[in-house]
Amino acid sequence: MANMILNMLNCNNTNANTGMQDCVFDLREVSGFIAVPQGTMITPAQQIVLQTTILAGINNNNPALRWYPFQTLWEIEDQSSESTTETSAFGGINYLSDGKPSFKMLHKHGVTMNKLYRKAFHLQQNRYDIFLMDKKNKVLVGYSDSLGNLKGFDLEMFAVETWKIPTGSNGTAMYSISLGLSESSQWNDDIASLKLPDTLSISQIVGLKQTFLNNATNTFSAGVATIQVLGATTNLYDIYAGNLNTSAIWTAKNTATGLPITITSVTLDPALKGVEITLNTSTNYPSTAGGGITIEFGNVSALTTANMPGISESTLLTTRA
Repeated sequence: MANMILNMLNCNNTNANTGMQDCVFDLREVSGFIAVPQGTMITPAQQIVLQTTILAGINNNNPALRWYPFQTLWEIEDQSSESTTETSAFGGINYLSDGKPSFKMLHKHGVTMNKLYRKAFHLQQNRYDIFLMDKKNKVLVGYSDSLGNLKGFDLEMFAVETWKIPTGSNGTAMYSISLGLSESSQWNDDIASLKLPDTLSISQIVGLKQTFLNNATNTFSAGVATIQVLGATTNLYDIYAGNLNTSAIWTAKNTATGLPITITSVTLDPALKGVEITLNTSTNYPSTAGGGITIEFGNVSALTTANMPGISESTLLTTRA
């Protein structure tokens, strides 16, 4: 039998008797969630090395397999539906169905981040499952199966809703993400917690920062262009100027054919706060003006190796002059 790791706050109780345990898991402060690819599970073997498992998910080179933490909630509104019953003409009550859990998670991360959340999450309930993060208990919360795997809750709603302007009673704008669980049994009967290791706190479970590429020279002229690496509101040249000219983090290809174009040099351009990329124009370079060139920054592993951890890959579609 695998080591028992799930629900350790329940004092290893394995029966269903009703005497109160010495320690009881009581959900206390949901500070965020992790959106994981649908069907993701944390196996008993992965639970033993949970920190490695979580960080590997967040830093997966494939965005479709990546874990996306959402942190720092302002508050939560429980919008779960009520259980349904029917009453007979003789006064009897029949229980029909459980209510479904639903939560509106409010945050104050601003318009820029809310736009990114909409791009990543809005109406993506068929793409993601959800682990909740309980900051006070220092646990992940999902549901367990008969093999001791921890799974993310299935969703029937994942919506980044229209944000609300500041009002006299609400001093700052308010933003919300609504989660609706599709199976009440996962919440009521199979809910499980997984304690984080002492070396990992909830606040350390953060997602990659999104990057964007911009061609500061508009096109590649004679195989040369300056590419800027931007965060949501900043030029990353100011932080990573000493690392952006690492050739291993840049690739180029002919957009039409998909064939690689050799990068002959990558140098810093202090005037435009970017990197000047020079391409070999003799192999796979577009033959006519306006031909497409795809520039790729990353992957995540390469960026980490180049001393730029915690930021995402990005792609730019540009052209030759």
